[in-house]
Amino acid sequence: MDQSSRASLESVVAPHVSDVPFSLTGQGAQAGVKIALAMSKNSDVARFVTIEEPENHQSHTNLTKLLSRIENIAGIEQQLSTNPRSTKNKKYDDANIIDWFREKEKIGKLTIFESNVTWRCHPKIAEFSDSIFGPSWNFKATESKNDKVTDHDGVFLLKSEHVTEYISRFQPQCLRYSVSSGKDFNLDFMNFKVSKGLTRQRVLIVPTEPIKKFVKNGTLLEASSASSFYEAVTRAVQSVAIVIDSAGNSPIRHWIP
Repeated sequence: MDQSSRASLESVVAPHVSDVPFSLTGQGAQAGVKIALAMSKNSDVARFVTIEEPENHQSHTNLTKLLSRIENIAGIEQQLSTNPRSTKNKKYDDANIIDWFREKEKIGKLTIFESNVTWRCHPKIAEFSDSIFGPSWNFKATESKNDKVTDHDGVFLLKSEHVTEYISRFQPQCLRYSVSSGKDFNLDFMNFKVSKGLTRQRVLIVPTEPIKKFVKNGTLLEASSASSFYEAVTRAVQSVAIVIDSAGNSPIRHWIP
């Protein structure tokens, strides 16, 4: 072994997994080993170990094996945080990941604890955001702890001709689905997904056609669109304005200057 100062552990030691060099085992297998090592370290004092995106590079079978390994190592509470980037588990993409967790809960592999309280969103925003996912999702109704009252609270529709005045008066964060959306408006946009995690007092949304149909007629969105729209709506603390000229059958009223 080269013990000079110029050598690194990675260059002189080649760990193996089942007689296969670790570097050749594939990213999924590597992730499993790294998770096991990380959980074993200080496991006697760690109360929680949070693993982000455990489904990356895993087939459904290997993901189930990984969950069993986590269960065997952990004498602690287990929490898995996921997002829709996996290409091997398409039926669990986006919001459908909840189905995977519910399946595992039914066979006793984990327990789901739901948090349905928001301290951010105004009650009207929380109520509207709940409607984005239909009843079939079986999500609990959100309880809003935001009791602040301003002169402009809730969810509104906004006609195109009033956008400039609305922005001048309320200075909302303008959101769009992607760079190809909202081309009719020269606004300082942020894309839905980029806004993830942000908090803004007021939000203006330029909707896609599916979102317009949902708002106007209650046509349910597919999971990916619902997730993105939900993300955009729940950035707002006090108000959400959605740019739609015709309300259709929507119960949401237009903001009038």
